[in-house]
Amino acid sequence: MNRAAPVFRLLLSLLALVSPVAVGPVVAADVTTYTSAGIWLEALSGTPTVEGFDGWDDETILTTQITGLSFSSPNAELEGYFPIQTDAYEPAASFPNVLTGGGVPGPGETLQTIVIEFSPAITALAFQLGAYHPEATPLSVFFEFTDESTALASVTNDTEDETANVFFGAIADTPIFRVTITSGTESGGYEEFVLDDLAWLTEEDGDDVTLPVCTATPVDLEGGLFIAGSATDAGEGDSGIATVVLAPGSTNLDLVVDPEFEAGAPTAPFSVFIIDSDMDASGSVVATDGAELSCTIPVDFRTLPAGPLSDEVLCSGEGILLSVSNASVTDPGISACTATLPQPSDPSYPPGYEPSPGSDFTPCRILTIESPVEGFTDMVYKKDGTFDPRLRLLFSRLEGTSFPPFTDITTAVEPILTVVPDPTRMSGGVRWTPVKIACALLAETCNGVDDDLDGAVDEGLPVGEPPVDNDEDGYPLCAAAGATADCNDQITTINPDAAETCNGMDDNCDTTIDEGDPGSGADCAVAGELGACAVGETSCVDGALTCTQTVQPSAEVCDGRDNDCDGRTDEVYVFSGYLPPVNADGSSIFRRRRAIPLKFRLNDCQGAMASNAIATLQVFFYRSGIVGVEIEEVSSVATSNTGNRF
Repeated sequence: MNRAAPVFRLLLSLLALVSPVAVGPVVAADVTTYTSAGIWLEALSGTPTVEGFDGWDDETILTTQITGLSFSSPNAELEGYFPIQTDAYEPAASFPNVLTGGGVPGPGETLQTIVIEFSPAITALAFQLGAYHPEATPLSVFFEFTDESTALASVTNDTEDETANVFFGAIADTPIFRVTITSGTESGGYEEFVLDDLAWLTEEDGDDVTLPVCTATPVDLEGGLFIAGSATDAGEGDSGIATVVLAPGSTNLDLVVDPEFEAGAPTAPFSVFIIDSDMDASGSVVATDGAELSCTIPVDFRTLPAGPLSDEVLCSGEGILLSVSNASVTDPGISACTATLPQPSDPSYPPGYEPSPGSDFTPCRILTIESPVEGFTDMVYKKDGTFDPRLRLLFSRLEGTSFPPFTDITTAVEPILTVVPDPTRMSGGVRWTPVKIACALLAETCNGVDDDLDGAVDEGLPVGEPPVDNDEDGYPLCAAAGATADCNDQITTINPDAAETCNGMDDNCDTTIDEGDPGSGADCAVAGELGACAVGETSCVDGALTCTQTVQPSAEVCDGRDNDCDGRTDEVYVFSGYLPPVNADGSSIFRRRRAIPLKFRLNDCQGAMASNAIATLQVFFYRSGIVGVEIEEVSSVATSNTGNRF
């Protein structure tokens, strides 16, 4: 991206892959590079520190403000140097800011260069490269190690989109103390770049680098509803659980840790109770191990009124919220919800679906709910983070003593445009008993293409196996040769012959969403508007039908409509003329010093006399240019300006 050229910004940012990265031949350290955030995170021996530059004001010059980092550039002494700083950029990997600078904008031979020094030294590094032109020469990443050896890697944007965010990750077996990132060139000048979501792992993170695991589920016994859970830190080199506490801000909750638990034990059982059952209770349980690594479980107790329910919130916390609507007539009661990260014991995902990637800082959580709600229930699951149209709503209902595999019940996917960055809202409806609800990415379809850009093709799908049509719509997910395949074998209404509907999903499997403005052109009522102004027409906007007003307010006339949109119809009055002694058309002339008995009539739109209207009269003198045609002889000498005399 050349800063001198216009910058085209998109609302959505895409995770792209870099081309294979080459490490220079003269190196002493062993460096492994990665093109997938998820694979890089899985390969780490600990939890990285991540700086998204979003907590800083726009155009903040960065030097040593971030603990452990120091930013500089060899170009700092050049005329016209653009300092290393934060910059608001809509296609940022994490909105709103990125890191930019380190160069001299405009034509010239100086390359943009950002030098990052680490103290203490690090063993792993990653970042999202943005605003890098696909035709530019590779960006270079030069590593300097504490044993005085070096390594060089290159990164390119292999997409066709300059706004794409390209992931680069590296893990070294020797501590890294300095990294120099230098731009390539494009069209004869240097290609400007931005960085986002800079992540690193220091060499001093200790032997215990594995997060503890928190699990919990609602339990309904005769004594009442509570949440039973445990925190575990029992892997090789783990330090054990040190503490289990309620997070600050938790309300109306009582946490009871197993009285036999001692700090350092591999497992800490606990229970959570509602204190006052007449009030809602919410908060989080936080378990911390000896290395100060933590896991968190949001918990909710909600006092539900008697059904029907409308948009009743049951679960919240850690960037997620679930609300339900249910038309059934049910007794009031209490619901309990836990929100945990996916565990091996949870229901399996459908083929082609996967959990949130490790780079997602508000990952999808599995919600386990015990409640008095039963019967068909509509759900809305909201998840923080940049809108992702691949997110889907999954559901599993208890059968006997276990939960079957998740099924996709999504009916719509849409961004929440009132929040930045736009979170994703999924909705669906099913019949309820004790349930588990989750969101996940629809990652792969059986098409021989790397749909989720993770370097693998059609992973997790039954490629080459006998066709199975799970949703029984006549189209299997992986069809036999010559047959038509489904792009979603979980939802019956999605298949190659389906009609496109306005729901933020690809209903007809043509890789486009809501094409043709489905559902548009229908008459609709505009919310909040009255009379004629309530007339609207539908259009498909961001996965939802929107009613757009087509009639604007106008002067009220006698036509049986509320033309001026004030909630009243035909509230105008018709002037029906003057009454004697004034001519009906007002053409009378009166001599001075005469009191004039002025009478007139107003009728409503139905022709009836208006008895409670308020009229405004204007009186003009002859000398003002108002000329009558007939002098009226009246002898009244009554006091003027009383009653109907003027």
